[in-house]
Amino acid sequence: MTIVAMNTLVIVAAVIIVILFIHRTNTTRPYSWNDMKKRFENVEGSIRTFDLDRMDDEQSYISREIVTSYSSIFEHEIRPRTDTMMIKIKESSCTPEEQKLIDYVKPVIKNTHSSDTILRIQNSPWVYSSHFDCYDQYVYMLHGKKRWLLFNLDDLETERKLVLQFAGKNIETVSEILRTNGIPFKVKTIRVGDVLFIPEGQYHLVENEGSQGTIFVNSPINKPANLHLHSKFESLWPKWYSGT
Repeated sequence: MTIVAMNTLVIVAAVIIVILFIHRTNTTRPYSWNDMKKRFENVEGSIRTFDLDRMDDEQSYISREIVTSYSSIFEHEIRPRTDTMMIKIKESSCTPEEQKLIDYVKPVIKNTHSSDTILRIQNSPWVYSSHFDCYDQYVYMLHGKKRWLLFNLDDLETERKLVLQFAGKNIETVSEILRTNGIPFKVKTIRVGDVLFIPEGQYHLVENEGSQGTIFVNSPINKPANLHLHSKFESLWPKWYSGT
């Protein structure tokens, strides 16, 4: 065997070892998809399925709730756009079985003034319509990657008009709408281990990135309610605000 051939074999072997190491790390580390699947796939709870090709009159994607084993979502990280799934567990209103998942992920939260813990597990593809929340929050990324489009709107009439234009659009298209209207924005990608702070009232459009599902925790900050933001949210999305 020539020296060149031996060097080639060494390089190939090294690449294989690196790939196997990365694969093992991704499948065995805490909070990975496979780790959560192994621990919690037999838990029964609420799962919401979404059709990313259809929206309601408030520009939210059509969804329905089912109660079933979590194995339904953990079976595949990638699902069809018309039947992608999300588990959403709020500690303030969860069942004892759901609390097991909250207790497992809570050590990652460094927010000492948290008012709640909200765990989300989502298939890909995934996109969440442009909206704002009425509280400051930290987002802790546990698995996969997410792209965030972040921007601010301060005039209610402008918001009404733009929210309709944003409906069903991806980050690139909404970015172009914002640019055309002279509205500053940022696009940020967060990965495993990243923490993102989102202030109350800041608009965000969120998409999964890559060929993985995502697992992350929202940790709202405990502070007095911003009544102005609550009123504005109710004005823009009355059904969403009321939970109907």
